[in-house]
Parts: sequence; structure tokens; C-alpha cells
Amino acid sequence: NALGAEWTITNRAVTRAEIMGTKQQYTRLCWEREGRFAEVGTLIFRQPTLLTEVGLYITTEEWQKASPVILAFRTAGPTSTTGRRYEEATGPMTLEFTFLSMEQFDIMSSTLDTVEGYEVQAAFRYGNEQDEPSQRLCAQLFKELWSDDDKGFPLPMGCRQRLVSANMREVTIVFEPRNGLAGGQTY
Repeated sequence: NALGAEWTITNRAVTRAEIMGTKQQYTRLCWEREGRFAEVGTLIFRQPTLLTEVGLYITTEEWQKASPVILAFRTAGPTSTTGRRYEEATGPMTLEFTFLSMEQFDIMSSTLDTVEGYEVQAAFRYGNEQDEPSQRLCAQLFKELWSDDDKGFPLPMGCRQRLVSANMREVTIVFEPRNGLAGGQTY
């Protein structure tokens, strides 16, 4: 203005960081400025409906050896509140896998040659959730997708992946509208 004064907004924050929780909890959000902290809001993490009959099965007994794994889970029954969401979904559906520590467990290329011992980490490109899903990436990440549903495993529109942090990876399978997972099925 004419007096040379400047107005700076200090009560608004923008971040590209993702806020994640591992348990249901009430969290206070604080602002730090010049070593002073002030509460600016609250955040409530709610416990999602858990998948049942979840299993992760390894296919080798060797330590530090890459090999296929089998991930199995059952969706909520079709008549439950959560199960009805599968049937009532109108937009695209996603199935997301988050690897919390890539040092402890990470995904490799499905074209991995375990006979010859070649280990190829899944090709990673930096991206975000707006990246176009790719069926080629699905083929690179998953050797087989199976379901006990009479219709079989729904055909993915594609897959995408991104680094959530330096040591955390997220892989997402994207399904076309009205062609996602079904309630009460094992995958």
C-alpha cells in the first residue's frame, strides 16, 4: 500500500505431503513459527472396515531372495453396509497397496526370472495419483490376478505406482466404472 506495509497470510498452509495414520485416533494439528507452536485444527483418523481372511503367502524359504508372493483377501459380505458399496459404486474403483517399508518388503517385476536368479525391481517412475493407469504396468507388477467370483477377477483399466516417501511405495489397481471388486468374494 502507500505506506509501504505488506500483508502476509500466516494462517493458511499448503502441502503436497500426504497425511497418513495407522490407527484410529484424534490428532491435533499445530503450526510452528519462530520456535512457537499453536494448535490450528484437528484431524480424526477413522478405522476403515477391515478385510477378512487376509493372507500373505511366500513361495520360497530362502532369505533375501526375491520370489512371487500370494496376497489373498475376502471383501465384506454383499448385504453388509460396506459390501453394498461395491455394488453401488458408480465411478472408477481402486485397490491400493501401500508398502510401508520398501526395505522390509517391496514389489519386484513379475517378469522376474527366479530360475536364473535375476532380480529386477519394479521399474519406478516418479508420479502421482493423477498419472494415467497403465495395463502394461499391471503386467509388470502382477503375474496373476484371481477370484472365486463366477465372473473372475475384474479386468483392470490399469495400474499406477508412486513413492509416498523415500521408503514407502503405493501401487494402485484401477477398475473401470461398474467393473470393480464385488462384495463377499475372495481375491
